[in-house]
Amino acid sequence: MIRCFGILLLLFVLCAWDSSDFEPPFEIRALLLDQRFDELERLLGETQARFEAGEVSEDRVSALFNSFSTTDPDLEAPLDTWNEANPKSAVAPLARAHYNWRRGWAARGTATRKRTPAARFERMRELFDQAQVDSIVALKRNPKLSLAYRLLISIGNARGAEWVETVMLRGLEEVPRSYSIRSVYLHSITPWWGGSMAEIRNFLKTHVRTAPNQEAMQALYGYPDYVAAKLLKRKGLEEEALSAYERALAYGDQTLYLKGRAGIHRSFKRYREVLADFDRMLEISPHDADTLGGRAYLLYWRIKDKAAAHADWRLSIRLDPLDPDNLYSRAYVFYREKRSDEAMADLEAALVYGESDHRIHGLRGKIQVYSLKQYRPGAQALKRATELKPKNATYWYNYAYALDKLLDCEIVPALRRYLELCEAGADCDGKYTHYAANKIKVLHEHDECLDK
Repeated sequence: MIRCFGILLLLFVLCAWDSSDFEPPFEIRALLLDQRFDELERLLGETQARFEAGEVSEDRVSALFNSFSTTDPDLEAPLDTWNEANPKSAVAPLARAHYNWRRGWAARGTATRKRTPAARFERMRELFDQAQVDSIVALKRNPKLSLAYRLLISIGNARGAEWVETVMLRGLEEVPRSYSIRSVYLHSITPWWGGSMAEIRNFLKTHVRTAPNQEAMQALYGYPDYVAAKLLKRKGLEEEALSAYERALAYGDQTLYLKGRAGIHRSFKRYREVLADFDRMLEISPHDADTLGGRAYLLYWRIKDKAAAHADWRLSIRLDPLDPDNLYSRAYVFYREKRSDEAMADLEAALVYGESDHRIHGLRGKIQVYSLKQYRPGAQALKRATELKPKNATYWYNYAYALDKLLDCEIVPALRRYLELCEAGADCDGKYTHYAANKIKVLHEHDECLDK
């Protein structure tokens, strides 16, 4: 479960901190839901002011605002009300910007660009537009908000905007001690975003070594080794990649480096080492929903600690209740545990941002057809799965099975498509291919579905 969004979100996690000093996200959200806006203004505003005065670290401010980086639909209306009630506030628009930034990435999904429907990009752009406007408004009211520059760089990078460097330079001019501006900008000049190692090294020389708070910057000096590790892994040179991650981590326990190393350990099936890296990431950021979801998957399927896995999923989904990947991951577990109603509830929620994810429709249809005997909605879900993943033979077989139960003649083209995929090399069970061929033969022998 190492995902594109997860990496971008981890850029928002800074150095290690004592979690006992931080208000959990649920307490911050409770203030918002109760419309206790004055308390929010005081808490966020005073913390930001203390950061500007050098009394607290930037990660203190980041942890508070990251409370709003969620897909929780219950936060939308009170965020709007807060902004309307406080037209001069700098922190209210920044909080809403974090909310729409997260929802924008959820709308984008985690599939490759080629496999992402245009509608998802359009929704991402709409939400990023809102986050961008709010970030700019927040900066007009307080140009020292480093987290607003961080959001703008992330959004601009995703869009391929030409103004990303300008925002970075302005941000460091206003907030020269900012780690987060430097971290997110480094990500924007990696080779997979069109940058280069030379640009990274030059940035470290010109904008990291010149930072007034060098102790806080140490982890960033591991960035070239982190980038080298990712490129080595893509070439299949995993031992060399592991060595590069170790070099990066020698500069500090940056969550990006830990997550990368965990991926290498996973490929070698060193699951206890993977768990140790996830545990360390969650020491750094105990309320990171993506990391919690990743550890839950590991605990359930590899470590075989199902109770701990479910605890992580509960917290992860409470933090980010409409994240389609974590919802699907837990739904599949519920399905395997024969908890069909709970699986269906997670899959329904996953559809809000995962409507174009074939896995969600495929599992929904499978549960409806085989477990709940709900053949018509099951057939509809499976048809959608075949539209999204037309070369998946299993979807076509399950769709045909549902149509069989409905006495629907569309079963014939569905079975033919299934057999075509099997003949083309799909992994098909012989008893199912025999059923498919025999079913078409029997229908035609009885003069049924001849027009198909």
